[in-house]
Order: sequence, then structure tokens, then C-alpha cells
Amino acid sequence: MKIVQGHEVEWKRGLQHRGVYLMLSGSGIGHDASYRRWTALHLDEGETAEIVARDDTEMLRLVLPDLTGLEAPAPTQVEAAE
Repeated sequence: MKIVQGHEVEWKRGLQHRGVYLMLSGSGIGHDASYRRWTALHLDEGETAEIVARDDTEMLRLVLPDLTGLEAPAPTQVEAAE
């Protein structure tokens, strides 16, 4: 996604999925904090945010999977060889 300098993006209704937004370039204000290149912004399901670009900004959205109900495998026991 690209935001042109001086513009803003606002998610008012809340997101359907949890996600991480990685800022690939640019700077501005995101979710009440400054961002720049390589800043990550986490938004939980239903959370809202506003991003205002000071410079042209490119971001990558990574949708996090819902792991509800997923069981962790039993831990394996490892012994060092002597």
C-alpha cells in the first residue's frame, strides 16, 4: 500500500484480522506515534488506526493467522551425545 505525502489513511470500522504493518519507506504519524522506515505497527482484530504520511510511504501488511484452538505438540526431549 502506498500513502502519498500529506494524505492519511484511517481504519474507522476496525479490522477483520490481526495484522502487522511494516513501513518500507517514508515517515509520518501512525497510531499516535511517529514512524519511519522499518517501523512495525501491530493492529489487533477490531482495532482502529489513523496513519498520516509526512513523506510518501510504502507499507507491507502482514495478516496474522488465527491460531485459536491449535494445540502445541508435546515437547521433545533432547540429550547431548557424549
